[in-house]
Amino acid sequence: MKKVAAFSALLVFGLVTAKFLPELAGANFAIVDKIVSLLTLTGLGFIMIHVGYEFEVDKSNLKLYGWDYVVAMTAAAFPWVFVSLYFVFVMLPSTAWASWTAWTEILLAGRFSAPTSAGVLFSMLAAAGLSGTWLFRKARVLAIFDDLDTVLLMIPLKMMIVGIAWQLGAVVLLMIAMLWLAWRYLHQWSIPTSWPWVLTYAVAISTVCELVSIGATMINDEVPIHIEVLLPAFVLGCMMRRPPGADPHRDDAVEGHQEGPEDPGEQRVAAIISGIFMVCV
Repeated sequence: MKKVAAFSALLVFGLVTAKFLPELAGANFAIVDKIVSLLTLTGLGFIMIHVGYEFEVDKSNLKLYGWDYVVAMTAAAFPWVFVSLYFVFVMLPSTAWASWTAWTEILLAGRFSAPTSAGVLFSMLAAAGLSGTWLFRKARVLAIFDDLDTVLLMIPLKMMIVGIAWQLGAVVLLMIAMLWLAWRYLHQWSIPTSWPWVLTYAVAISTVCELVSIGATMINDEVPIHIEVLLPAFVLGCMMRRPPGADPHRDDAVEGHQEGPEDPGEQRVAAIISGIFMVCV
């Protein structure tokens, strides 16, 4: 449990540092904020590529994934609903309860106030030696579905505010295309799987996602296209073919193990990047 304790300490350190960061950075806070954001996205991408690398699909029991999606949808929706209700009925005056504008803005704010962090979840469970358990395998599926639901729930919210826009449909089609690629080419793409390459993939994915968001905002800042790093990184990991003789599940039950190749050097780098992610997130 030493690694779990270390990751927890890094989370607390990051939380405390964030309180003083605006004052410490001063006029350069916007630059520092962007750097921390990119580091966080890159760390998440690295972790999720490794999660996809170890992902398995039971194609003979697809009905199970349908029920998992329902469970994940409740996990994404319930915190959002409860937070939004709290915002409206506790933080707003009663005169605003019947305001359509207030409800739309609160629902949007509530969506961002009830997040999940898949990177933290997977790193902590793996560090505790739970990668080989039913709990971890179930959490892996639910976390991916939860991220899909989070994006999908944002679409009707945006429609309530700006109306129907082609950008919203483009996001849905892109998500469907990525899921199809993960299904069709599961562990079939022969590309390098060592940590320098995986880190390069993570940097590229986070950079592209940011550029797409910036470009879409420049076209129409009312309906930006925002692609979550989690899904494309996970899909890439699913498509990666494992090297001959490699067994990513060999050390799943080992305490301190991280998702990804079982080589000690790979595990060391994965632990370092997970630690950096804990601070930044």
